Amino acid sequence: MTSFRPPSSRAFTLLELLVAVTVGAFVVALLLSVAISASSLWTRASGRVATAATARAVLDQIESDLQGAVFREDGNVWLAASVLTTTTNSGSWLNSSASRPATDSLVLTAPSIEDDRFGVGGTWLRFFTDVGGQSTANLRAVAYQIVRRAQSSAPGAEVGYLLFRSVVSDANTFAAGYNLDPAGGGYRTASATTGNAGNVIRPPLDTVLADHVVDFGVRFFRLGPDGLKPLFPATSAGEWSNAELVHLVRLGATGTTDTAQPEVAEIMIRILTEEGVRLLRNFESPPPGLVRTGTWWEIVARHSHVYSRRVVLTQGAS
Repeated sequence: MTSFRPPSSRAFTLLELLVAVTVGAFVVALLLSVAISASSLWTRASGRVATAATARAVLDQIESDLQGAVFREDGNVWLAASVLTTTTNSGSWLNSSASRPATDSLVLTAPSIEDDRFGVGGTWLRFFTDVGGQSTANLRAVAYQIVRRAQSSAPGAEVGYLLFRSVVSDANTFAAGYNLDPAGGGYRTASATTGNAGNVIRPPLDTVLADHVVDFGVRFFRLGPDGLKPLFPATSAGEWSNAELVHLVRLGATGTTDTAQPEVAEIMIRILTEEGVRLLRNFESPPPGLVRTGTWWEIVARHSHVYSRRVVLTQGAS
């Protein structure tokens, strides 16, 4: 007769349980670490893709406008660039309880434009561009400017950093004249009416080119026998300088100091990632109970991407 042996009912020892729990915890921690790393990598990669797409569209538009920039030797100002050290220029800037610091926001001496910082409000760039080809009737005044304001006119709309491209209509450009001189030109009165000459100062909301742009800068060069010679922001010796904050291109003026026409421009924009937008919004206007940590520039430097491009200005002076 075959004897029956019941299955072993031997239990795990305490040591075996501890080993199993330890190994399991190690595996879980390893998988969690991999998941967090993958998520972080995905966030960075998607942020880079999103900001790169925005930067490409912005730089393409600026390049197109600059390549059509027109200059005349008539004593008028045909191009102007101002590094804004305050936020009052447009009259539309909404300050926050923790605004961008002026002391850390002006660096115009870095070897690379991508390491520069163009003031509290970025660069205010304006010039005349030929939109139809070789015809004064087709010239339009164009202006680029960052403004921190509501992203729409809806009540409670979120506030962000918006890069505007304001274009004055052909007729209003002709009426205001071809002179961007801040002292005597026809573009000195702010207006938010679309197509008005005052858009050069105060851009309408419907002229937003890109959002989340926290810095915008420009450098100008002349072509010399030894390569590119800095024009702006630079000293007379051709060295980058924090001293020149306003640059007016005025050619052929009798009794005044002529300004050399730029032949090459270098453009820079700094764009926040989605994570940067969230963190900066909480820093500038923290919700109840949230304590601010870090500084404005620490957040921006860690959660933004910088893009630049060199542009050859193809139009000559006449």
